[in-house]
Amino acid sequence: DTLLVRDGAKNLLVMVVISLAASFLYFLLTPLKLANPTELLARTNPSIYDVIIAFFGGLAGIFEISRKEKGTVLSGVAIATALMPPLCTAGYGLARLNMHYFLGALLLFCINGIFIILATYLTVKYLHFKEVEFKDEAKARRDRRLITAIVLLVTIPSIWSAFRMVRDNRFDKNAEAFVAQNKTQRNSFIYDYRIDPRGGGRITLYFTGGALTAADKNALFLSAAEHGIKSNQLEFVEKNLGMDESETFEKMFKVIYDRTDSEIRLREEEIRKRDEEIRQLKEELSRLRDSGSVKAPVSAAAPASAPPAEEAPSGKP
Repeated sequence: DTLLVRDGAKNLLVMVVISLAASFLYFLLTPLKLANPTELLARTNPSIYDVIIAFFGGLAGIFEISRKEKGTVLSGVAIATALMPPLCTAGYGLARLNMHYFLGALLLFCINGIFIILATYLTVKYLHFKEVEFKDEAKARRDRRLITAIVLLVTIPSIWSAFRMVRDNRFDKNAEAFVAQNKTQRNSFIYDYRIDPRGGGRITLYFTGGALTAADKNALFLSAAEHGIKSNQLEFVEKNLGMDESETFEKMFKVIYDRTDSEIRLREEEIRKRDEEIRQLKEELSRLRDSGSVKAPVSAAAPASAPPAEEAPSGKP
Protein backbone atom coordinates (compact mmCIF):
# COMPACT_ATOMS: atom_id res chain seq x y z
CA ASP A 1 0.00 0.00 0.00
CA THR A 2 2.12 2.88 -1.29
CA LEU A 3 -0.27 5.54 0.09
CA LEU A 4 0.02 4.04 3.57
CA VAL A 5 3.80 3.86 3.24
CA ARG A 6 3.90 7.53 2.22
CA ASP A 7 1.67 8.65 5.11
CA GLY A 8 3.64 6.53 7.57
CA ALA A 9 6.97 7.94 6.38
CA LYS A 10 5.59 11.48 6.66
CA ASN A 11 4.39 10.90 10.24
CA LEU A 12 7.69 9.26 11.15
CA LEU A 13 9.66 12.22 9.80
CA VAL A 14 7.53 14.68 11.81
CA MET A 15 8.04 12.70 15.01
CA VAL A 16 11.79 12.41 14.42
CA VAL A 17 12.10 16.17 13.92
CA ILE A 18 10.08 16.86 17.09
CA SER A 19 12.16 14.39 19.11
CA LEU A 20 15.45 15.82 17.84
CA ALA A 21 14.29 19.39 18.53
CA ALA A 22 13.20 18.54 22.09
CA SER A 23 16.46 16.74 22.85
CA PHE A 24 18.55 19.50 21.24
CA LEU A 25 16.83 22.24 23.26
CA TYR A 26 17.13 20.28 26.50
CA PHE A 27 20.87 19.68 26.20
CA LEU A 28 21.39 23.22 24.93
CA LEU A 29 19.65 24.82 27.94
CA THR A 30 20.29 22.37 30.78
CA PRO A 31 22.79 23.54 33.43
CA LEU A 32 23.85 19.94 34.04
CA LYS A 33 27.36 19.09 32.89
CA LEU A 34 27.95 15.53 31.73
CA ALA A 35 31.58 14.74 32.53
CA ASN A 36 31.29 11.07 31.55
CA PRO A 37 28.08 10.41 29.54
CA THR A 38 28.51 6.64 29.33
CA GLU A 39 24.82 5.94 28.62
CA LEU A 40 24.83 8.42 25.74
CA LEU A 41 28.09 7.02 24.41
CA ALA A 42 26.60 3.51 24.44
CA ARG A 43 23.97 4.73 21.94
CA THR A 44 26.66 5.69 19.41
CA ASN A 45 28.06 2.16 19.04
CA PRO A 46 25.35 -0.24 17.86
CA SER A 47 25.54 -3.76 19.27
CA ILE A 48 23.69 -6.98 18.54
CA TYR A 49 21.64 -6.43 21.70
CA ASP A 50 20.19 -3.24 20.24
CA VAL A 51 19.15 -5.15 17.13
CA ILE A 52 17.54 -7.94 19.20
CA ILE A 53 15.60 -5.41 21.29
CA ALA A 54 14.36 -3.62 18.16
CA PHE A 55 13.38 -6.84 16.37
CA PHE A 56 11.40 -8.29 19.27
CA GLY A 57 9.91 -4.86 19.99
CA GLY A 58 8.62 -4.82 16.42
CA LEU A 59 7.20 -8.35 16.82
CA ALA A 60 5.42 -7.40 20.04
CA GLY A 61 4.04 -4.18 18.54
CA ILE A 62 2.55 -5.77 15.43
CA PHE A 63 1.06 -8.67 17.40
CA GLU A 64 -0.59 -6.21 19.76
CA ILE A 65 -2.19 -4.00 17.09
CA SER A 66 -3.23 -7.08 15.06
CA ARG A 67 -5.54 -8.31 17.83
CA LYS A 68 -9.23 -7.44 18.00
CA GLU A 69 -8.59 -5.66 21.32
CA LYS A 70 -6.05 -3.23 19.92
CA GLY A 71 -3.57 -1.56 22.26
CA THR A 72 -0.54 0.68 22.15
CA VAL A 73 1.40 -0.34 25.25
CA LEU A 74 3.83 -2.75 23.56
CA SER A 75 4.31 -0.41 20.61
CA GLY A 76 5.15 2.36 23.06
CA VAL A 77 7.68 0.09 24.78
CA ALA A 78 9.34 -0.65 21.43
CA ILE A 79 9.59 3.08 20.72
CA ALA A 80 10.88 3.89 24.21
CA THR A 81 13.55 1.18 24.22
CA ALA A 82 14.73 1.17 20.61
CA LEU A 83 14.01 4.56 19.01
CA MET A 84 13.94 7.35 21.59
CA PRO A 85 17.37 6.72 23.24
CA PRO A 86 19.34 7.15 19.99
CA LEU A 87 17.26 10.21 19.01
CA CYS A 88 17.98 11.81 22.40
CA THR A 89 21.68 11.04 21.92
CA ALA A 90 21.57 12.59 18.44
CA GLY A 91 20.06 15.73 19.98
CA TYR A 92 22.90 15.78 22.51
CA GLY A 93 25.41 15.55 19.65
CA LEU A 94 23.76 18.50 17.89
CA ALA A 95 23.71 20.61 21.05
CA ARG A 96 27.40 19.88 21.73
CA LEU A 97 28.41 20.04 18.03
CA ASN A 98 29.77 16.50 18.38
CA MET A 99 29.34 14.67 15.08
CA HIS A 100 30.51 11.36 16.55
CA TYR A 101 27.51 11.27 18.89
CA PHE A 102 25.12 12.64 16.26
CA LEU A 103 26.02 10.32 13.36
CA GLY A 104 26.56 7.24 15.56
CA ALA A 105 23.17 7.69 17.25
CA LEU A 106 21.41 8.25 13.90
CA LEU A 107 22.99 5.04 12.60
CA LEU A 108 21.63 3.14 15.60
CA PHE A 109 18.21 4.75 15.09
CA CYS A 110 18.13 3.69 11.43
CA ILE A 111 19.22 0.13 12.21
CA ASN A 112 16.65 -0.22 15.00
CA GLY A 113 13.91 1.27 12.82
CA ILE A 114 14.74 -1.07 9.95
CA PHE A 115 14.57 -4.14 12.17
CA ILE A 116 11.24 -3.01 13.65
CA ILE A 117 9.95 -2.66 10.07
CA LEU A 118 11.40 -6.06 9.14
CA ALA A 119 9.75 -7.75 12.14
CA THR A 120 6.43 -6.12 11.23
CA TYR A 121 6.73 -7.09 7.56
CA LEU A 122 7.48 -10.76 8.37
CA THR A 123 4.60 -10.94 10.87
CA VAL A 124 2.11 -9.41 8.44
CA LYS A 125 3.14 -11.90 5.75
CA TYR A 126 2.90 -14.79 8.24
CA LEU A 127 -0.59 -13.76 9.39
CA HIS A 128 -1.76 -13.46 5.74
CA PHE A 129 -3.11 -9.93 5.95
CA LYS A 130 -5.31 -9.00 3.04
CA GLU A 131 -3.22 -7.37 0.35
CA VAL A 132 -4.11 -4.20 -1.51
CA GLU A 133 -6.01 -4.79 -4.73
CA PHE A 134 -5.08 -2.72 -7.76
CA LYS A 135 -7.35 -2.00 -10.69
CA ASP A 136 -4.35 -1.50 -12.95
CA GLU A 137 -2.32 -4.73 -13.05
CA ALA A 138 0.72 -2.96 -14.55
CA LYS A 139 0.74 -0.48 -11.63
CA ALA A 140 0.38 -3.39 -9.20
CA ARG A 141 3.47 -5.12 -10.64
CA ARG A 142 5.43 -1.86 -10.58
CA ASP A 143 4.52 -1.14 -6.95
CA ARG A 144 5.32 -4.71 -5.87
CA ARG A 145 8.75 -4.47 -7.51
CA LEU A 146 9.33 -1.11 -5.81
CA ILE A 147 8.38 -2.42 -2.36
CA THR A 148 10.48 -5.58 -2.86
CA ALA A 149 13.48 -3.47 -3.90
CA ILE A 150 13.07 -1.21 -0.85
CA VAL A 151 12.79 -4.21 1.50
CA LEU A 152 15.94 -5.79 0.04
CA LEU A 153 17.76 -2.46 0.02
CA VAL A 154 17.23 -1.88 3.74
CA THR A 155 17.31 -5.50 4.92
CA ILE A 156 20.54 -6.79 3.37
CA PRO A 157 22.81 -3.99 4.73
CA SER A 158 21.10 -4.25 8.13
CA ILE A 159 21.67 -8.01 8.31
CA TRP A 160 25.29 -7.43 7.32
CA SER A 161 25.60 -4.79 10.08
CA ALA A 162 24.11 -7.24 12.59
CA PHE A 163 26.59 -9.90 11.47
CA ARG A 164 29.48 -7.47 11.96
CA MET A 165 28.20 -6.56 15.42
CA VAL A 166 28.13 -10.24 16.42
CA ARG A 167 31.64 -10.72 15.06
CA ASP A 168 32.99 -7.62 16.83
CA ASN A 169 31.36 -8.56 20.14
CA ARG A 170 32.80 -12.06 19.93
CA PHE A 171 36.27 -10.68 19.18
CA ASP A 172 36.04 -8.29 22.14
CA LYS A 173 35.15 -11.14 24.52
CA ASN A 174 37.88 -13.43 23.19
CA ALA A 175 40.44 -10.62 23.39
CA GLU A 176 39.51 -9.78 27.00
CA ALA A 177 39.82 -13.44 27.99
CA PHE A 178 43.19 -13.73 26.21
CA VAL A 179 44.62 -10.64 27.96
CA ALA A 180 43.35 -11.78 31.38
CA GLN A 181 45.03 -15.17 30.91
CA ASN A 182 48.39 -13.71 29.85
CA LYS A 183 48.76 -10.69 32.13
CA THR A 184 52.19 -11.83 33.37
CA GLN A 185 55.07 -13.48 31.57
CA ARG A 186 58.33 -14.81 33.00
CA ASN A 187 60.18 -11.47 33.05
CA SER A 188 57.50 -8.97 32.03
CA PHE A 189 53.82 -8.17 32.31
CA ILE A 190 51.05 -6.40 30.36
CA TYR A 191 50.41 -2.98 31.88
CA ASP A 192 48.03 -1.78 29.17
CA TYR A 193 46.27 -3.00 26.02
CA ARG A 194 44.06 -1.79 23.18
CA ILE A 195 41.37 -3.84 21.42
CA ASP A 196 40.16 -2.70 18.00
CA PRO A 197 37.52 -5.03 16.50
CA ARG A 198 37.41 -3.19 13.17
CA GLY A 199 38.91 -4.66 10.03
CA GLY A 200 38.94 -8.20 11.35
CA GLY A 201 40.24 -7.21 14.79
CA ARG A 202 43.56 -6.19 16.30
CA ILE A 203 45.04 -6.29 19.82
CA THR A 204 47.93 -4.07 20.91
CA LEU A 205 49.71 -5.29 24.06
CA TYR A 206 51.98 -2.98 26.07
CA PHE A 207 54.68 -4.84 28.04
CA THR A 208 57.08 -3.64 30.70
CA GLY A 209 59.82 -5.45 32.57
CA GLY A 210 62.28 -7.79 30.90
CA ALA A 211 62.45 -8.22 27.14
CA LEU A 212 60.11 -10.77 25.55
CA THR A 213 61.94 -13.85 24.32
CA ALA A 214 61.03 -15.88 21.26
CA ALA A 215 59.59 -18.53 23.58
CA ASP A 216 57.40 -15.90 25.30
CA LYS A 217 56.02 -14.71 21.96
CA ASN A 218 55.37 -18.26 20.77
CA ALA A 219 53.48 -18.97 23.99
CA LEU A 220 51.39 -15.84 23.43
CA PHE A 221 50.63 -16.87 19.84
CA LEU A 222 49.53 -20.34 20.99
CA SER A 223 47.30 -18.85 23.69
CA ALA A 224 45.81 -16.43 21.16
CA ALA A 225 45.01 -19.30 18.80
CA GLU A 226 43.11 -21.04 21.60
CA HIS A 227 40.91 -17.93 21.84
CA GLY A 228 40.34 -17.73 18.08
CA ILE A 229 42.86 -14.89 17.57
CA LYS A 230 45.42 -15.05 14.76
CA SER A 231 49.07 -14.14 15.22
CA ASN A 232 48.83 -11.29 12.69
CA GLN A 233 46.13 -9.72 14.87
CA LEU A 234 48.61 -9.23 17.73
CA GLU A 235 51.00 -6.32 18.17
CA PHE A 236 53.58 -6.16 20.95
CA VAL A 237 54.89 -2.83 22.28
CA GLU A 238 57.76 -3.25 24.75
CA LYS A 239 58.70 -0.35 27.01
CA ASN A 240 61.06 0.18 29.96
CA LEU A 241 63.08 -2.93 29.08
CA GLY A 242 66.66 -3.82 30.03
CA MET A 243 66.57 -1.99 33.38
CA ASP A 244 67.18 -3.16 36.90
CA GLU A 245 64.22 -4.00 39.11
CA SER A 246 64.05 -0.69 41.00
CA GLU A 247 64.11 1.34 37.79
CA THR A 248 61.46 -0.88 36.25
CA PHE A 249 59.06 -0.29 39.14
CA GLU A 250 59.83 3.42 39.09
CA LYS A 251 58.90 3.65 35.41
CA MET A 252 55.84 1.48 35.93
CA PHE A 253 54.46 3.76 38.64
CA LYS A 254 55.22 6.77 36.45
CA VAL A 255 53.04 5.25 33.70
CA ILE A 256 50.23 4.68 36.19
CA TYR A 257 50.59 8.25 37.46
CA ASP A 258 50.50 9.71 33.95
CA ARG A 259 47.30 7.81 33.16
CA THR A 260 45.49 9.24 36.21
CA ASP A 261 47.10 12.66 36.37
CA SER A 262 44.48 14.25 34.11
CA GLU A 263 41.67 12.94 36.32
CA ILE A 264 43.39 14.29 39.43
CA ARG A 265 43.75 17.72 37.81
CA LEU A 266 40.06 17.76 36.94
CA ARG A 267 39.11 16.93 40.52
CA GLU A 268 41.46 19.57 41.92
CA GLU A 269 39.93 22.15 39.59
CA GLU A 270 36.45 21.15 40.76
CA ILE A 271 37.54 21.51 44.42
CA ARG A 272 39.05 24.93 43.66
CA LYS A 273 35.77 26.10 42.12
CA ARG A 274 33.80 24.88 45.16
CA ASP A 275 36.21 26.67 47.53
CA GLU A 276 35.83 29.88 45.52
CA GLU A 277 32.03 29.60 45.68
CA ILE A 278 32.17 29.06 49.46
CA ARG A 279 34.47 32.08 49.86
CA GLN A 280 32.12 34.29 47.83
CA LEU A 281 29.13 33.12 49.86
CA LYS A 282 30.93 33.91 53.11
CA GLU A 283 31.83 37.40 51.86
CA GLU A 284 28.24 38.02 50.80
CA LEU A 285 26.96 36.85 54.18
CA SER A 286 29.45 39.10 55.96
CA ARG A 287 28.33 42.14 53.92
CA LEU A 288 24.69 41.40 54.71
CA ARG A 289 25.46 41.20 58.44
CA ASP A 290 27.41 44.46 58.35
CA SER A 291 24.49 46.19 56.64
CA GLY A 292 22.04 44.82 59.22
CA SER A 293 20.07 42.75 56.73
CA VAL A 294 20.95 39.53 58.56
CA LYS A 295 21.11 39.25 62.35
CA ALA A 296 23.64 37.07 64.10
CA PRO A 297 22.14 33.78 65.28
CA VAL A 298 21.22 33.59 68.97
CA SER A 299 22.80 30.77 70.96
CA ALA A 300 20.26 28.14 71.88
CA ALA A 301 22.23 27.20 75.00
CA ALA A 302 21.90 30.69 76.58
CA PRO A 303 18.68 32.52 75.54
CA ALA A 304 19.10 36.29 75.32
CA SER A 305 15.91 37.09 77.27
CA ALA A 306 15.65 34.20 79.71
CA PRO A 307 13.40 35.05 82.70
CA PRO A 308 15.13 35.31 86.13
CA ALA A 309 14.86 32.16 88.22
CA GLU A 310 12.65 32.42 91.30
CA GLU A 311 14.30 31.82 94.69
CA ALA A 312 13.21 28.66 96.38
CA PRO A 313 11.34 29.12 99.70
CA SER A 314 13.42 28.72 102.88
CA GLY A 315 13.80 25.15 104.03
CA LYS A 316 13.05 23.67 100.59
CA PRO A 317 15.63 22.40 98.17
